[in-house]
Amino acid sequence: TKGGEKWPSFEVESVNDILEAADGATAVWIDEPMLFEDEADLFHVVQSLRVFCQVLVSGLSMTSELQVFGTSMPQLLAVADDVVWCKADCDSCKAMHSATRSFRKGGPKHAPVEVGGEETYEALCPSCWNMKTAEAQKTKAGVL
Repeated sequence: TKGGEKWPSFEVESVNDILEAADGATAVWIDEPMLFEDEADLFHVVQSLRVFCQVLVSGLSMTSELQVFGTSMPQLLAVADDVVWCKADCDSCKAMHSATRSFRKGGPKHAPVEVGGEETYEALCPSCWNMKTAEAQKTKAGVL
């Protein structure tokens, strides 16, 4: 994690590979499931896993344009036994535990999903996201 915590993990290529990797596990943590090409299958995989182990899922629920991110996260949120919203510190105003939005640096995306880290995206609180989005729209329109 960004905080330095580490756990044993397995990299999988497909959502369906998760079941095999989870064989014998008492807990499974799936990170960023919306990035799998076959993420539509994740709901059924998680339902199967829940029969024999605890399942934790972490990921974004919306894109940097505030659109639903993929299909799996809304489905998983709807059946979750517990939801913990983890907020980052705002990269702009530095308010702690206030960032609930992602803002893409450097202009609009060239594809619906563009994977990137801190070099590509900023974690922003709603106020800073609104301000930067408005600035970006003015720049795009040639107003600035």
